[in-house]
Amino acid sequence: MFRVALAALLAALIATAAAGAQTSAPADGSAPAATQPPGPPAQVGGPEISILIRTTLIALHDANVTGNYTVLRDLGASVLQVNNTAADLGAQFAEFRKQRINLAPTVLFDPVLDQKPELSTDGVLHLVGHVPTKPQEVVFDLTFGYEAGAWRLAVIKVGTRMASDAATAAGAVAAPSPAPVPTPRPRPK
Repeated sequence: MFRVALAALLAALIATAAAGAQTSAPADGSAPAATQPPGPPAQVGGPEISILIRTTLIALHDANVTGNYTVLRDLGASVLQVNNTAADLGAQFAEFRKQRINLAPTVLFDPVLDQKPELSTDGVLHLVGHVPTKPQEVVFDLTFGYEAGAWRLAVIKVGTRMASDAATAAGAVAAPSPAPVPTPRPRPK
């Protein structure tokens, strides 16, 4: 089931990328003019945010499983590549490997943003939240840069917390407990 969900997610991502990459040739048959990549979008919608979070967590999962952080680094923005070697990323997530934390289930849950997404005019998107897996939730603090017409991972901070601690850690107010159901009493005669 996991493989089917992952395949569907990857297919959607590829279809989105392919749709964005289509260009049309001029009517006179000449080669299309070279264009600059589009600037950063003025807004980012929920589906795109979900894809960015999920694909980042799965890339991290694959890096943790294989011990090879080269692809995670190569998918990143130039700032991530300049500031981190694959070995640096491996060291950052050594505890994940040691504890054998499985991030694969994160594709089956909707990420929850604990803070409103921050999108700057210079193409930096900051996302803070968690994925409500159990018994531990996966928490993330991700920053993406818009480069060459696509969002690229610039900063990655991922950890876990116990699911029961989630509301307290996020500063959320716990939902009130339901009122107890009264025990039936015999009717007076």
